[in-house]
Amino acid sequence: RDFCLSRGLGDVYKRQVRGQTTTKHAKMMGSASTNPNAPAFIIKSVFQKYDKNGDGHIGAAELMELAYDLGYYMTGQQSQDVIKALDKDGSGHINFDEFLVWWKQNDKFHLFENKDKLQKVQIAVKAFRKLDKDNSGSINIHEFNIFFKETCVPGGAFSPAQESQSLSAFKQADKDGDGHIQWNEFHELLEKLGVV
Repeated sequence: RDFCLSRGLGDVYKRQVRGQTTTKHAKMMGSASTNPNAPAFIIKSVFQKYDKNGDGHIGAAELMELAYDLGYYMTGQQSQDVIKALDKDGSGHINFDEFLVWWKQNDKFHLFENKDKLQKVQIAVKAFRKLDKDNSGSINIHEFNIFFKETCVPGGAFSPAQESQSLSAFKQADKDGDGHIQWNEFHELLEKLGVV
């Protein structure tokens, strides 16, 4: 079973490496919006998209979501560190002017010291999004079963034993037992299986 999952997750991961799939979010954002030389009104629209409450500021959680949507995984501590570095007025958030300065940098995500690790994490994020069919930010048992069938069950028809195997693998990955595989749990599973 672990071999099957490892092979299947490895295949999803390799397709990402070869660039054969794209995320819905990347398509929605568009390449112009990630360009540091994009016109200010485009950058402003990106800012407004993540300024969820419309208060004119982006906090650490909103910055994490923006990074995730662009294919970068940022921990809570990293997003807080970026906020601290950019927050010139000491408000604890970044306003549009502070955001614009950051966005215009070609290496906005330079906080990742290890470029190989960054690339692997970006690819893992894309693989996670591919499995997250309903775009909820987590993988539920239904999504996991689809993946398990495609990867581990010839012909895609579940026997009771295979359904039990899928559920068991899901529960092992779902460390907090909330019924969903969150990003961190997924990344840990990839590391355990030797995929990343």
